[in-house]
Amino acid sequence: MSNLERSIVTLIEPTIKVDKLMVEDSESKKAVDEKNPAAPSGDDKLKQSNRLGQVSPVIFINTTKFEEAEIENFELDMYGPVPTINFSIIDANRKMNITGPLDGDVISLYLKPPDDKNQRPIRIDFDISSMDPFGDAGFRFNGLMKVPGLYAETNKSFPKDSSFNHLQDVAEFLKIGFASNETATEDKMVRLCPYVNLNEFLDETVNSSYKDDDSFFCWFIDPYYYLNYVNVNKQFSLDDKTDPINITNGNLGLGWDQGETEKSIKGSLVLTNRSDMSSTNVYIKSFSLENNAASVALSEGYKRYVQYYNVGDGTAKGEYVSNFVDPLTTKGAEEKLILPKGRRDEDRYKTQVKYKWLGKISGDADGGNMHDNFIFSEVLNHQNKKEITKQSLKIEMEQMNFYIYKYMRIPVLIYQGAENNAEFNKLNQRDKDLGEDKPGAPEGGRNAEQGNNQTAPGGKVGDDQRDSIKNEFLTGYYVVSGIRYKWTSPGPVSMEMTLLRREWPIPAKSKNY
Repeated sequence: MSNLERSIVTLIEPTIKVDKLMVEDSESKKAVDEKNPAAPSGDDKLKQSNRLGQVSPVIFINTTKFEEAEIENFELDMYGPVPTINFSIIDANRKMNITGPLDGDVISLYLKPPDDKNQRPIRIDFDISSMDPFGDAGFRFNGLMKVPGLYAETNKSFPKDSSFNHLQDVAEFLKIGFASNETATEDKMVRLCPYVNLNEFLDETVNSSYKDDDSFFCWFIDPYYYLNYVNVNKQFSLDDKTDPINITNGNLGLGWDQGETEKSIKGSLVLTNRSDMSSTNVYIKSFSLENNAASVALSEGYKRYVQYYNVGDGTAKGEYVSNFVDPLTTKGAEEKLILPKGRRDEDRYKTQVKYKWLGKISGDADGGNMHDNFIFSEVLNHQNKKEITKQSLKIEMEQMNFYIYKYMRIPVLIYQGAENNAEFNKLNQRDKDLGEDKPGAPEGGRNAEQGNNQTAPGGKVGDDQRDSIKNEFLTGYYVVSGIRYKWTSPGPVSMEMTLLRREWPIPAKSKNY
């Protein structure tokens, strides 16, 4: 089990079954003796089990395993609501001519966590959505996580209850687990799934979910077969803190002689590009800032009016209703951060608004079988989910880190080279004045001894970070919106993530430092 305290907690365990995977034993003393009695045994650094799933993905189609040398590239994509896989192989041994694949065959994936004593491996079966040949013996595969019943058109009714409870019913029906950062919602109503697939039903239910005016929701199935129902605003509002984890040295899986080198150390889950953390599961290899603010503002406006005509219940006169949804911001953020409302010295956000006309709505005693905030919640959820995509940080991790999960809140510590001593001293003084010169992450610490306050396994803090400047704009707490595991030969499996931040710091140059 992980020693990380999750904010999204498990409420129901999955009962769905995946195929068994078997790899030929080439490591036990009996296997070594049978193949080559004279060969020495016990050489851990050359063991296949130290590489499988970590240095390269383990991929089967039914019972046919593709070797590392046959795989060209691989991606496990968890940006959408359901995990997908795509990979390319060179089938030099013509396995595809012998084994298919046929209708109903599955792709089986195994990924091993670097901290395998505290983390569960990823083990997913995928339906094959496409297979395309290329070249003389190449094949490209695409697959979608196999959850029987998720895409079947289902005729099912759910008695009057909350979306929170109805989603648990769906999870149990699909034999998958259920996890959430909530315990209840305030949106009781009868819900119907009239011969539509449950994937669409989940979308419709979550899009109209309501707890209060300070909540908005999303859903996704994680790589461990849990249906996650997340109050996203809650994740942006969590207290700033770091979680204890095992920081692992991924290079050990590449066949390094471990010797006296530690495989892992206790540390904090702080993602950083500090060079002394290279080859660990917290090291950021590259990063880029992405901005879609203008696109979102043009398509969605800075707020949106919900308009409809309430026809009444036959005893009262109908009325025209117009309410607006102003996207949420973190309480207190307006005092020291930049809100996503355009330029600070302009009020464009007051006039660039959108309108949603929803027609005539029944006003009878039962609300036309809608919960009281059904119409408002559809716009509340939509507007806020768009708003948080305005600006994001995309990062490439050198190693996998299974402590990280979608929609967790996570600290990031970014350094950049100092252009000159004057700039370095200027920002050092800024840290002191703002109280950000204390050890800890991500707010404190300019030198490598501070900040993350930890040393890479098998290594020590170097001097090359002493002339680096903490990037105050990019350093901070983010929410993980998407994860992608990637591999190209010779490996190891790496990790890409998109991190969201709703409010951003005021740049140092704007604070007269």
